[in-house]
Amino acid sequence: GYALGLSLGLANPYQLAWWLTAGLSSINSFGVAWAAGLFTAIATWIVAFPAAVRAGWRVNRGAAWLAIKAFSVVTLAAFGAYFLYTAFESLA
Repeated sequence: GYALGLSLGLANPYQLAWWLTAGLSSINSFGVAWAAGLFTAIATWIVAFPAAVRAGWRVNRGAAWLAIKAFSVVTLAAFGAYFLYTAFESLA
């Protein structure tokens, strides 16, 4: 259930390691407001995306499935392109 998933997520060693390294460093660099914004963005994503999927699924299952896949592909491709761009920018 939900409690098991939450406890596994909170005890995830990769998540703990990120917060003890990059997370604390980011909070030190950008401040507590940055961390609050990050948590707000994550919470919004965790709630809004499944709600949108469920609403779309109720209306039209085939179109919802296609929209989910298209959105996921475009989002991942955009982040990948951004990361490659910034990597090459830093090398130049």
